[in-house]
Amino acid sequence: MLIFRQPLYRRLTLIAVVGVILCLSIKLITAKTTFAAKGFTSVSNLQSAVRLKSTEIAKSVPRVIIKNVTLVSAHLAKPLAHQWVKLENGRISQISDTPIHDKDSLVVDGSGQYLTPGLMDSHVHIGGAPGLGYGDYGLAKKYPELVKEFSVQQPRSFLYWGVTEILEPIGGGEGQAFFESQPLHPDVMHCGAAPINGGYPMLFMPKDKQLENFPTFIHQARNDQDQRYQDRIHQHKHTSVSRPYDPYLHTPEKIVEKIASQGASCIKLFIEDGFGGASHWPNISKENILRIKKAADQYGLKVLAHANAIDMQQIAVETQVDIIAHGLWNWLGYASHEDVHPEIAKHLDMLIEKKIAMQPTMRVIPGLKEMFQEETINNPEFNKVTPQSLLDWYQTDEAQWFPDEVRHENGQSKSNQSMIQDFAWIEQRGKRVINYLAQKDFPFLLGSDYPSSPTYANQPGYTTYQEILAMESAGVSLKQIFAAATINNAKAFNIDHAYGTVEVGKKANLLLLERNPWETSEAYNSIKKVILHGRVIDRELLAADSRSH
Repeated sequence: MLIFRQPLYRRLTLIAVVGVILCLSIKLITAKTTFAAKGFTSVSNLQSAVRLKSTEIAKSVPRVIIKNVTLVSAHLAKPLAHQWVKLENGRISQISDTPIHDKDSLVVDGSGQYLTPGLMDSHVHIGGAPGLGYGDYGLAKKYPELVKEFSVQQPRSFLYWGVTEILEPIGGGEGQAFFESQPLHPDVMHCGAAPINGGYPMLFMPKDKQLENFPTFIHQARNDQDQRYQDRIHQHKHTSVSRPYDPYLHTPEKIVEKIASQGASCIKLFIEDGFGGASHWPNISKENILRIKKAADQYGLKVLAHANAIDMQQIAVETQVDIIAHGLWNWLGYASHEDVHPEIAKHLDMLIEKKIAMQPTMRVIPGLKEMFQEETINNPEFNKVTPQSLLDWYQTDEAQWFPDEVRHENGQSKSNQSMIQDFAWIEQRGKRVINYLAQKDFPFLLGSDYPSSPTYANQPGYTTYQEILAMESAGVSLKQIFAAATINNAKAFNIDHAYGTVEVGKKANLLLLERNPWETSEAYNSIKKVILHGRVIDRELLAADSRSH
């Protein structure tokens, strides 16, 4: 197997590492700062407040009747016109083709509009503020007031773009609790992270932060191949775990049990042996992946795997993980091939045969490319979900710290145009993979990997919409996209009993659109109302600029 990795891939993988690790560290930094400002002294204190707020909102929501609306839902063969839909107690209680009467209900006229499920983005990281970095990396600590203002707006920004459910692949903890403490926020699911000791991404963390950020790591004994690289690995100052631990408590079975007890929807594991010219990092063994999968199945948890290069994805397919958390733009030695290389095609066919899901995460590369395009922060849609204070800061020279870091990779300084061309080249290769799968009616999952790195180009909710547009540009049909954003995600994470379609008994997380999403992707930017647990919200009230009026 070819293991050549180009220099630019070294930067891309490092960016992914930074995004994963520092989203973890910000859980404590951002949350604790904001908790103190709000008067919360502990997580339990905050969680009690969250439960109280949820109860108060549920009690204050009236019964709602949406009249004369057209239903668009994945379980329907075609849109269903002239329907009346009743919502009560946060759920859909009745659907009828004749008028529903209830004098105590709020009536919403749906004439000429389309009622759909809310969207689910199953790959987002909700710690920190795009462009500011995370924890000790970047400038987040220097500007806590910007981080705080952004963190308060962030849940509303997801809702503005119709995202009513999210999944944080490395979730839980105080950061998620703060997100959920906001009066309006998407429903949140999360995975529990299970890296191996000394492997990616733990080897990038300071010793005193490893156990704090990855308490559910898996102990993996060194094999002969690992031992050959032991001296090289331990030259890295952050490799070893900071204090002794009991290996028995860190077996795949024990860790899965612990993650399940924390209310997770899935297990996030990392299949990664290095980037750049390296392939010597300790990588999770196939045996341990299989043990994790077996234990996860017993708890009804899905296994989500980080694997973004062809050789790592081949391991994921061989061990039959449930979901691969990235598209495939890192072709290694096949990178110069114009079309989908036969070896890549073989891998993709196995993905289909074994019914392994994939989150394309197509915004990872454009999110980097657009840092070098002046029009990015002048986009009205971008501005709708970004606080003005942060927009102003993005205009400063100081805000270019991350673009400059990427630009000067390997000691070279590249022009904006050169950076744009480099990323566009990689972006096109990823699109060819998605197009190949789309032609075979592959059931994608909508997952944007927002923000994916410290780029300021990816903003909450808007990145989900851009992911939809990117999938369409790669050849994914509008019906495939709609399914990816609704029923496919719901089924993939075992929540289709409550989410994913417009049916009686399901949660009333819905969108009222002016256009049909089966006819145009612009429908996702024609939202009139967002309905969250039966509460009807005017879209414009969720915009960042609405909070200043």
